[in-house]
Amino acid sequence: MRLTGTGTLTRNEQSVTELYTVDEHVRIDLASPAPPGRVSPALRKTLEVGALCNNASVTHKDDGGFVGQATDVALLNALFLFNLPDPRQVGQPPNYQAAPSVDPLALDLHARI
Repeated sequence: MRLTGTGTLTRNEQSVTELYTVDEHVRIDLASPAPPGRVSPALRKTLEVGALCNNASVTHKDDGGFVGQATDVALLNALFLFNLPDPRQVGQPPNYQAAPSVDPLALDLHARI
């Protein structure tokens, strides 16, 4: 993803202007009121990962914007620009499996001696 700072110093805002996948390059026209075209599976995953790996709040400020670091908010705004749900609100993301618990003593070499 490519982020552009718009008023970064004065308003602390950034926007996603380009998205890249293995075989795809999508430019986002921030002035267009219509969402960008179709969402490929790879592009959907890219946007979902951007939402999952960020700390912006799912609650909105008074003006409707998200609360958080400028980069995190830009990633959530891109997700909603494509009319995709926030995977953090829908439940566990697809194909997610919790890591198995590990006995800490099994990792301690000294405990085995």
